[in-house]
Amino acid sequence: MTLTRKATLIIASTMLFTIFSGLLARELILNPHLKKIENAADLRDVDRFEQAVDRYRANLESRIGRIYAAAGLLQGLEGQLDWSPVILQLAHIGGYGELDYFILADESGENRIVKAGEIAEKTRHLPDNATQVEIFNEAISRLDQQGSASISGLLLSEGHGPLIYAAGRANWTTDKLPSIYIAVRRIDDTLIASLGERLGLTVNAMTHDESIKQREYYGVDLGQRSEDDTLYSLLRNDAGDVIVHMRFKTAPRAFDDEIFSPTIVAALIIATLSWAVVIVLMKRAVIYPIENLAQTMRRIRQSSNYQQKLNYKHNDELGKLVDEYNELLEHVANHTSKLEAYSYKDALTGIGNRRLFQERLDYLWKLASRRQLSLSAIVFDLDYFKQYNDRYGHDGGDHVLRQFSY
Repeated sequence: MTLTRKATLIIASTMLFTIFSGLLARELILNPHLKKIENAADLRDVDRFEQAVDRYRANLESRIGRIYAAAGLLQGLEGQLDWSPVILQLAHIGGYGELDYFILADESGENRIVKAGEIAEKTRHLPDNATQVEIFNEAISRLDQQGSASISGLLLSEGHGPLIYAAGRANWTTDKLPSIYIAVRRIDDTLIASLGERLGLTVNAMTHDESIKQREYYGVDLGQRSEDDTLYSLLRNDAGDVIVHMRFKTAPRAFDDEIFSPTIVAALIIATLSWAVVIVLMKRAVIYPIENLAQTMRRIRQSSNYQQKLNYKHNDELGKLVDEYNELLEHVANHTSKLEAYSYKDALTGIGNRRLFQERLDYLWKLASRRQLSLSAIVFDLDYFKQYNDRYGHDGGDHVLRQFSY
């Protein structure tokens, strides 16, 4: 396997391992943590909305208090003037803005008066008798249970749907003043949107069936964000009964939770292109020089010309390796010269040995045969060399041979 393929395989394996590890860490560690933070923020928005509803209830109770204050003042003027015509204006005194209507009644609820608030004056949408009785009975029951002068709460009325109410009870010394006052505001899209807008939230009401259908479509439960950044919640009364199904349009998700989101795909493309550039640069800077050096080494081996040098101009790690190769070639060339000298010359006299004689003879014989020439050879013999060698020893004999060869 070539270095390029090995490098490509290593890079691809590293990328796959990095991608798999990153996706695994994101899905198992990062995203669950971010979703937990996100869900906590979403639930805080729901709590803020519920607190806004509670503040609206408290505002209605304060209006009831203002009505009682005005009614008490009228009671003190009973002997001085006839104020019965202004009883219906008590709602205006308490503040009828952003309200649907007031219900004024005695303890029995038989003598009830409905006074339109700001909203009902525009829409002419007043409760029928059954709705009045339903609201009155709810208010009286709560007042009896809590034993307080005023209460507020949420009610899902059959006639008017979900609503917020505040009620108060007073014991007058005159029978001309109603003892029960109830301020009512229907919980419609207008009120929900208004409360949400004050909090910087986008909220709207929906039916029970719509809520179930959409949650099933997105596969989420109450309090969980859906794919289209929607949160579904419930508004309950003090008894825990569901009054309104609500839908919160949350801020877009600040992180990617898809396996191959656009961000991940873009990162993969950039990483792939980056590694492709790295491979190309590596081939130009490393692979091609190595291939050129390998070809030069092959020519040196085939020609046995160890005097050649490898050529590489850069002073990097590969350059150091080339320098070592050149040192090795020089070393081999020196040893080769010595081996050639030893293989063709006699070690004692320094003249050509039998191998050189045989090669020269073969060459000259072929040359003479081709040109039709004659060959001649001169043979020397040292007389009495054996006796001299025996008498003066091998050293003496070697000395004679060296002197003769010169």
